[in-house]
Amino acid sequence: MCKKDKVERLKTSLGFAGMVVVEAQGHKGGIAFLWRYAEEAQLMNFSTSHIDLVIESRGSPKYRLTGLYELHGYPYTWERGRNSSNLIEIRLDRALANSSWIHSFPEAILSNHEISTSDHCPIILSPIPNTRFSIVRRFKFENAWLREPMCRQIVEEVWQANRHHPIQKKLAICAEVLGPWGQDITGSFRRRLDQCNRTLKLLKPLHDSHSTKKFQEASSSLFEILTQQEVFWKQRSKQLWLREGDLNSKYFHASARTRRRANHIESLRNDTGEMVDWRSGLEHLMVEYFQTLFKSSVDEWNEVVSRVVPTITPSQNAMLLAPIEDDEVKSALFHMHPDKSPGPDGMSPGFYQMFWPIVGQDVIHEMKKF
Repeated sequence: MCKKDKVERLKTSLGFAGMVVVEAQGHKGGIAFLWRYAEEAQLMNFSTSHIDLVIESRGSPKYRLTGLYELHGYPYTWERGRNSSNLIEIRLDRALANSSWIHSFPEAILSNHEISTSDHCPIILSPIPNTRFSIVRRFKFENAWLREPMCRQIVEEVWQANRHHPIQKKLAICAEVLGPWGQDITGSFRRRLDQCNRTLKLLKPLHDSHSTKKFQEASSSLFEILTQQEVFWKQRSKQLWLREGDLNSKYFHASARTRRRANHIESLRNDTGEMVDWRSGLEHLMVEYFQTLFKSSVDEWNEVVSRVVPTITPSQNAMLLAPIEDDEVKSALFHMHPDKSPGPDGMSPGFYQMFWPIVGQDVIHEMKKF
C-alpha cells in the first residue's frame, strides 16, 4: 500500500529530491509520483485517484504529465488472487500523452516495475531514457584494506619479486593483485556483517569455553568489519576533518552520495548555446574545451619575461636548486591526508605512508630524477 513514510524511504534510496504522495485509504487507493530534481515538477492538483503535475526538465520543453505510451516489461499492472485458481491480472495503470508530447520525447519509455508489495505495480516514465555506457573503472586503492594484514604481505611480495623493475611497474602489478583481492574486503560488507551476526546469534546461548572463545572472535570480526566500512565511506566522503571511530558511517555515506551527485554531469552548453549530453557528444565537448583552455595563444614570451623584476636572491636560488634530501620527500608525503585523492597510479597517500618502509626508497629515487 502507498504510505508516505515508505515512499519517503524509497525517494531517499533512489537519490530523488521531489515527491507527491496521496496515501491509501484503508486497503484501497494510494498513488505517488517521484522525480529526481526538486525544480522539475510543479503540482497542479490531485485527488484520491490522480496526481496532476507540470514537468519542466533541464533542456526539455515544459509539459503536463498525461499521455499514453507503450509499456515495457510485464503487460499487467494489477493483480488479485495470486496462489489461487482465481488469479486476475489487468492493466489498470497507464500514462496518457498527446501527439505533441510524443513528438517532443520520441524516445520516452514507460516501464512496469513488476515487483511490489502492493497489488498495483509501479510504472516508471522516462521521457529521456538514461544512456548506459560501459565504463572501464580505474583502480583505486582503498584505505580500508590497510587494516588487513594480507595487504602488507601482498605489497611486500610484489616489491620483492620485482625488485629490479621501476616503481611504476611495481605499482601496476600491485594494482593488478590488490584489485581482485580487495573486492572481497570492501565489496561485500553486507554479506560479511550478516555472516558475523548469524554466528553471534548461534553462539550467544552457548556458554562452554569453546563457544565463548568463538563468540569473542566473531564479536571482534564484527567490530573490525564495521570499522573497515566506516573507513571506506570516510575516504569517499572527503570529510577529512572527522576521525575514524566516531561511528559516522551513515554521515560518510550520505556525504559520499551528495558528492557523487554534485560531480555528475548530464549535459553542458556549447559555444552556440546548444545543450550537449552524453548521447550527442558531451565527452568530445569536454576534451575540446580543455584543449582550447590550455593551448597557448602567445608564442613569444621574451617581452613579458624581460619586464619581470627578479625578487629571488642568489642564496635563495641556490637553496631552491639544491638536491632534494630524502627527509624532504618523506616529510612532504606524510603531511598529506591519507584520504586525499589518488594519483594516476591509483594509490592514495595512505598507501605510501603505511608501506613507506617497503616503497620509500623507490619513491625517493623517482623524486630525485626530476
